[in-house]
Amino acid sequence: MGSLIGCSTQKVTRVPFHDDGTNQTYLSDSGSDLIRNQIKRGLESVVRLQNTVTYRTYRFQGDSLPEKSKIFVSDMDSLAAQSIIESHSNGGTATILSNDNGHSSLFTASHVVTFPDTIFHYVPGSSHLSESDQPLEAVSIKESVSHYFYGSTGVFEFEILANDPVRDLAVLIYRWGPDGDPGLLPLDIEPGNFDDLDWTDRIYALGFPRGVRMVTSGMISKQDGNSRRSFAVDAIFNRGFSGGPIFAVRTDGSGLDWMGILTSTSAENEFYLGPDYRNENEFSLGRPFTGTPVIQQTSRINYGISFGVDSHQIAEFFDENESLMRRMRIPIPDFPD
Repeated sequence: MGSLIGCSTQKVTRVPFHDDGTNQTYLSDSGSDLIRNQIKRGLESVVRLQNTVTYRTYRFQGDSLPEKSKIFVSDMDSLAAQSIIESHSNGGTATILSNDNGHSSLFTASHVVTFPDTIFHYVPGSSHLSESDQPLEAVSIKESVSHYFYGSTGVFEFEILANDPVRDLAVLIYRWGPDGDPGLLPLDIEPGNFDDLDWTDRIYALGFPRGVRMVTSGMISKQDGNSRRSFAVDAIFNRGFSGGPIFAVRTDGSGLDWMGILTSTSAENEFYLGPDYRNENEFSLGRPFTGTPVIQQTSRINYGISFGVDSHQIAEFFDENESLMRRMRIPIPDFPD
């Protein structure tokens, strides 16, 4: 016996929209309009950074590759089989500290704005030798670097004023010049006491991951005994978030405290075989590859494990640079004792 399968029409109930003149709002993730408004003001004090660095890379070939100890006592052009110019760009996040006295100051992570003067590319498998005796495949020497941030009224070039690669902190400065005041809004959220922050406390992080202005949230996991990674958060981290400020919500709901900045995330190196991308003549997209593959390396981010520098370490950084800050008339945030 056959069966019949039909479909029935379901009745859809539509609720008409009524404008009763009330100020309809929606529930914030924080559950507080006060916190939401503080975050919105905080976003006005957070800017996107962009850096471009140019290296000249000298490549060596042959059976007698140069050693690091001898590389700078010889003429590089005569040693190298080839030299090429390579430019690399990266992004990050900075917080406005001040906008007065003819300049603007910003605060970020050191690694966002610093690049090594020289990069050595060692021959694979030579790590058993001392560093000075390892043969080199190539050497990259920095030729130029430019730093910019995006403000509401334009793009501005900045300089590094104070730098601490160990703590991963840096203060930047933009000198106004003939264009005048860029109209930046300094952060008005006060620093908090990191010692009062505890496991599962909620934080908010602001920044520009992949160049997109965002706010994200997470929970604190304290890292006891680790001076450089004093806390971790489960907020999703992406490239460009480095340097972004972290805020914690006070227990009584009276507002936010500035607790530190995001600096890094957990990642793993992965190796794979692929075409040598530096030699554009060896391969073309959409065509079979016939050249010799080389070992490539890439980093894979472990999302949900992010680290930061806490307010105590930031306070120590400003204490060590107090004379420079005062000479430049840059206000130092009022950190708790």
